[in-house]
Amino acid sequence: MTATRRNSPPGRFLEAEPVELTLTAQGAPEELTIRAQNVTWTAHPADKWVHLSASTGDGDAVITVSATPNPEQTERRSTLQITGDAVDPVEIRILQRASQPGPSPEPEPVVMARVEGYWAGDYWETGGRLDDLYLVMTDRSILNGKPQGAGSILSLDLNIPAATFATFDIAGSYAPSTALPPTQAHTFNADEVTYVATYDAANNRTAQRYATTGAVEIKGERPLYRIDVSLTLDDGTAFLATYEGSIPFFDDTNPVLSTLTGDCRPDLTAATGTFLIHTDHAGSSLPLLLELTGSHEQRAEHLQLLLNVTPDAQQTGRIEGTYRLTETPSPSDYPAGTALPGTLASTGDELVFDGCWYLCYNTAREEQLSDMAPLQQGQITVSRTEEVYTIDYALTDDNASQPHSVAGRYIGAVTFTNLDEPGPEPGDVTTGGQLAPWKPGGHW
Repeated sequence: MTATRRNSPPGRFLEAEPVELTLTAQGAPEELTIRAQNVTWTAHPADKWVHLSASTGDGDAVITVSATPNPEQTERRSTLQITGDAVDPVEIRILQRASQPGPSPEPEPVVMARVEGYWAGDYWETGGRLDDLYLVMTDRSILNGKPQGAGSILSLDLNIPAATFATFDIAGSYAPSTALPPTQAHTFNADEVTYVATYDAANNRTAQRYATTGAVEIKGERPLYRIDVSLTLDDGTAFLATYEGSIPFFDDTNPVLSTLTGDCRPDLTAATGTFLIHTDHAGSSLPLLLELTGSHEQRAEHLQLLLNVTPDAQQTGRIEGTYRLTETPSPSDYPAGTALPGTLASTGDELVFDGCWYLCYNTAREEQLSDMAPLQQGQITVSRTEEVYTIDYALTDDNASQPHSVAGRYIGAVTFTNLDEPGPEPGDVTTGGQLAPWKPGGHW
């Protein structure tokens, strides 16, 4: 289409085509043809972002119209007016396309401060072809073996060639795998077990996203490695991480939680008793948490005994008798005269030592847990002379191949609490133990 004005004197005219120009978002030039007879013309852009290769001339001409790149994600419009003496002006409409959103900038890699490895052997039961290895990484600060403050924890679930704990190698390039059990070495399981958890400054977990795809590159050999991680998470965001340094590895196939290396005779000097309730049944007993403690130089010992006592003991304090650890306690029946074996659970980011446990803390290292033993077998005998209790205990830990005993006697008072009303359930009793000072099984 041609823009022209015919209301002109004989022998003079001015016209241009096309009547509308469409420019790209980058403003690439487009041609505009001007036809003029006996007219000196001038072109006047309405906006500064419109540019001309020539703005005046005599007679016919072909000029280019371009534009400054459009910074907005919406179209913009303008006009170009061409004028001449004794002729009507010609107006050209100009449209410039919207800019397209570019790819989001790739995030900077998170520089991890610490990495720990947990070898789980043939966890997925692949017939001895693959072993499972967790790499747990964090950029958060570490206090007493536990991450603190704002930052993230990355858990990578890697499938490596089968080997032994002493000989396995992790170097290689890892691609995502969605098959369970996994079928290929040098893959990572792209599901909930490979995840990124983020925390705020108050140690609250604010989000947890699992990996859907990505790549992991590991170079080096024990103990020094270089790790580069690029993941896409289930919300579509990218997560990059890098680490360079040593990695401690722990054998996570060992079910033994006890860290005792020999028999133990605690030196305990104080005792408290807290009556609790079993929330999962209304049996013929009440749980009593006996906590015996003693501090000596740089060691603080703690013996936790969870006994099932007769219901009247909550009002009378009469807890005399013999309590045997039950091998398989049933929630539906905790008979009086039994004790619950030690178990370990996690509520959120806190450990819960439930049942009967021996715990020893290094007080010179801010109450860091130095020894622990879940007590699985044995018996506790309680006797009393007026207000003086004698508590004899002969118990063994969970190391079936090389059991260690925790045995001794406490003589003294027991300070009871919750004598008038039920207290919390046993699972709410925590001891403040840290995750990392004992291994294996100490995932953050």
